[in-house]
Amino acid sequence: MQIVGANNSFIRRPFLYKSALHGSFGALIAAGMLIGMIYFIQNEMESIINFQDFKLLTILFIIVLLIGIAISWISTYFAVNRYLNIKTDYLYT
Repeated sequence: MQIVGANNSFIRRPFLYKSALHGSFGALIAAGMLIGMIYFIQNEMESIINFQDFKLLTILFIIVLLIGIAISWISTYFAVNRYLNIKTDYLYT
């Protein structure tokens, strides 16, 4: 794409969108596993641990979602930049 005149942000954009989508899917899976563990722990240790604060749990799940998206986005940004900074002579030799 660089050969035909596309700038780096135009090349990078679809990769970053897809990585944000993958990060959100991963974060939703992690949040689902977290819900399962909290449910299991609460049923097994009912007298010791009680997770009834839904506001705190909602904040926790939002943080997990944001961190999942951020980690995926940042790693994709650096990976794509590595290949964008390579000279085209080295790509095709």
